[in-house]
Amino acid sequence: MTYWSRPPAARLARRCSVQRLGQDLLVSVRGGGHAVAGHAVADGGLMIDLSPMKAVRVDPGAGTARAAGGVLLGQLDQATSGSGWPSRPGSSATPGSAG
Repeated sequence: MTYWSRPPAARLARRCSVQRLGQDLLVSVRGGGHAVAGHAVADGGLMIDLSPMKAVRVDPGAGTARAAGGVLLGQLDQATSGSGWPSRPGSSATPGSAG
């Protein structure tokens, strides 16, 4: 049996992983969209699903963008499109930006 957690914020994702330290439980993390077949899931462990985390912060002055763990490349591309930056490697919008 695999346990799932879908924390809405990074601090809660950290809490999930810290609470598992010292327990004999494997922890795996799912970002935005890679490995849809489930190959990254730890059997009998805890899967921390970051897909609800969709925040993107763009700072054109600093030339940076920060994307939360569940952001897809298409969402990152959309958020940075007004800055004139090319952000999406490849032609697909569905892979996760964290992978």
